[in-house]
Amino acid sequence: MNDNIQNNTEKTILIIDDEEHILKLSVKILSKYGYKVISSNNTENALTLYKNNIGQISIVILDMFMPGMTWQQTLGKLIDINSKIKVLLSSGFSEAIEKEETKKYGAFGFLAKPYSISQLIDIIEKGDSTK
Repeated sequence: MNDNIQNNTEKTILIIDDEEHILKLSVKILSKYGYKVISSNNTENALTLYKNNIGQISIVILDMFMPGMTWQQTLGKLIDINSKIKVLLSSGFSEAIEKEETKKYGAFGFLAKPYSISQLIDIIEKGDSTK
């Protein structure tokens, strides 16, 4: 894990999760590590936020079980907006997730809840370094 938070001040992460405590905690943690964070608790709003901030957002963290749309639909719409988008999928139901399937849909990774701070930062750094 990189503790040099100055490296991240130009990077923005969009977090999409319907659990308010996860949003608040993720925003707090990522902000501490120097990231700018935008959050949304619903997919429609998140898509609008992404469109309005497309030039700034480096990575999207998407909860796989959101009301309104499946993760495949949400990911597909994000890819329609930007084919080079970097999306990290997350879920507390990791035993039901086929991780290879998530990559087929265009996600760069999967993060099982609950996750540690170091797991979160490490996978974001990994995704941020991919093209």
